[in-house]
Amino acid sequence: MEQRRARAAVAEVERLCRSATDATTLHRSVAAAVATAVPFDRWCAMSFDPSTALPTGGFHAEGLPMALVPRLLELEYGDEDDVGRLADVARAERPVARLSDVTGRDPARSPRFRDVLRPAGLPHELRVVHREGRTPWGAMIAFRGADAPDFTAAEAALLGTLGPRVAAALRRVQLLARVGEATGDEPGVVLVEVTEGRVAVLTGSAAALQRLAEVDDGTVDGLPFAVTSLARSAHGRRATARCRLRTRTGRWLTLHAERLSGSTVSLVVEPSRPADIAALLTDAYRLSEREAEVVGLVVRGHSNAEIARALWLSPYTVADHVKNVFEKTGVRSRGELTGRLFFDHYLPRL
Repeated sequence: MEQRRARAAVAEVERLCRSATDATTLHRSVAAAVATAVPFDRWCAMSFDPSTALPTGGFHAEGLPMALVPRLLELEYGDEDDVGRLADVARAERPVARLSDVTGRDPARSPRFRDVLRPAGLPHELRVVHREGRTPWGAMIAFRGADAPDFTAAEAALLGTLGPRVAAALRRVQLLARVGEATGDEPGVVLVEVTEGRVAVLTGSAAALQRLAEVDDGTVDGLPFAVTSLARSAHGRRATARCRLRTRTGRWLTLHAERLSGSTVSLVVEPSRPADIAALLTDAYRLSEREAEVVGLVVRGHSNAEIARALWLSPYTVADHVKNVFEKTGVRSRGELTGRLFFDHYLPRL
């Protein structure tokens, strides 16, 4: 790898990270800059929820064939063993991995290679997790075809060097994105009248009414039961109330209710933000604050002993928390827990 091109790529990535305003544009521009020093045939990138290292968005149009993606997701987030999964790379001492290295130069050991990469004609894979300190904010995966050589150790090192810079930029743009997301995700408003006998819709935006119609919760006065309960709660002594609901499509909604004048209550209805998903899981499964912390570390691949050291707990206490989490989420293993969170909660949001 030519040092001049490597230096130029680093300088360009640093410039891009300073000026980034959204994650997708950042991923694409960083990939273009990296390609001048580390050529590849296909690539994809994603942003992470830092609390779980599970993806909240990304760019996949130039990645693997879509027909192979379901199998990739099963291997990445399901209960089947594989090497070099993103969670493993995210917690490694150096968060960058060549498939050839993690398989001991025998890529056929990896189900990902056998079932996804080889059928795609992309046997060479290089993964880097963009990590700031020990916190993962995203990742990039590059692929090369069978007619190209494997990625070199120097190329892997270059991507690893760029990781913290990209992570800092992803953190910044994801926090900025919480102010407002893409068109179609803006909040909607419904005004209801709360009386002793019923809760009646006075008026509402089309988007908010459509979102509420997608909630499977039974209906009272034409509204989901949870919504009428929320409105009554806000109309009472509390004056404000908040809840989260899941739609038939698997997406989560956040509702904010506030008592206005007289019997009127406003309901602000908005899609829950990616950064709120960890809190959604706590609510959905009735996890304690400590159990939610344990879930984040389990999904990121940490052992009970590592969790105990991180949270200043005894291994026995951690084991009890893990057992409680399994019972509340209805799973029997760590892999099944990761799969449940990804396929039930993160994937619908994507």
